[in-house]
Amino acid sequence: MNIYAMKKIITLLSAPYLMITLFVVLAASMGIATFVENDFGTNAAKALFYNAWWFEGIFLFLGINMLLNILKPYMWNRGKLPVLLFHLSFLLIILGAALTRYVGYEGMMHIREGKTSDEFLSSKTYIEGTVEEKGQSVSFSEEVFLSEKSKTYFSKNVKLADKRIHIKSIDYIKNTRFVPVEDPDGKPMVSLVVSGVGGRRDVNLFSGQKVAVGAYTIAFDGDGTADFNLSLHDNQLFIQSSLSMFNTSMASQQRQELDVSTPQPFYQKILYGTEGFFLVQTSFLKSASLRAMPAENEQGNSLESVVVRVEVDGIVKQMTVLGTADSVGDYETVSIDGVKINIKYGAR
Repeated sequence: MNIYAMKKIITLLSAPYLMITLFVVLAASMGIATFVENDFGTNAAKALFYNAWWFEGIFLFLGINMLLNILKPYMWNRGKLPVLLFHLSFLLIILGAALTRYVGYEGMMHIREGKTSDEFLSSKTYIEGTVEEKGQSVSFSEEVFLSEKSKTYFSKNVKLADKRIHIKSIDYIKNTRFVPVEDPDGKPMVSLVVSGVGGRRDVNLFSGQKVAVGAYTIAFDGDGTADFNLSLHDNQLFIQSSLSMFNTSMASQQRQELDVSTPQPFYQKILYGTEGFFLVQTSFLKSASLRAMPAENEQGNSLESVVVRVEVDGIVKQMTVLGTADSVGDYETVSIDGVKINIKYGAR
């Protein structure tokens, strides 16, 4: 590059009209980002504006513009002192923001009174994971800003041996509820409504699963140690318990005492109960899974859901990863063509 071309570039980068243009674009962007943050949350504003490459570019060119103007000899005249101080102060602000952005680290440390702790939880959210095959593994971790407006923010390509793996977020749900759906790759699942001292609760129970509801436990195809044991024989559900139980037809309201020391048929829309605890079967699916759906009227479990599309050499599967921004997530696993992919979402 010759000297003439270099001078042209320096003249352009230090031009007052470039500074004015950058300030106008910066102000407009921050104004729009404020409305986006108000409507869709902080993550949307960060993904679309504050953490976008072009937004960082505005500050980079403003910093270069300020520095080049400061280096001009006439700026150091006594009459230009206010203008020089403006350029110096703004350049200092940009440098401070850059240090905070690229070097600083924010988070929370929970320390109870009289206790010590060495655990620090980041204020940022990450999608982390490992890809494994035949004793080889590749790990990845990336900060993400997921929202309703930035569902596809995360994308990662991984190469392991001769396999190419592409991982991409395709959906995001901030407040999640789970809906049972038929799934040929799923498990038998029974849906219950239970009520007791803690109030009414919906329970989805897969074969082999055991849950605690208040002071009682319910199991489906378990080891028989739960308070209420459900089992499946010849497409019919049965219930067994060591407790005294009764059932009541919701149509006739007739109550009948049950001997559940041996398995008894467990029918839909029949109220089964013991003292202070009741359960009703609402549905049964021979092969099911739970699909994450947005909770209506803000009634969810406060979990965030990220639907991830995983592709291994043209074979595609989807998985739902659960987590929150203020806790470390748990791994979800999917296997495709001999490749095991583990992914989690949350703080770290």
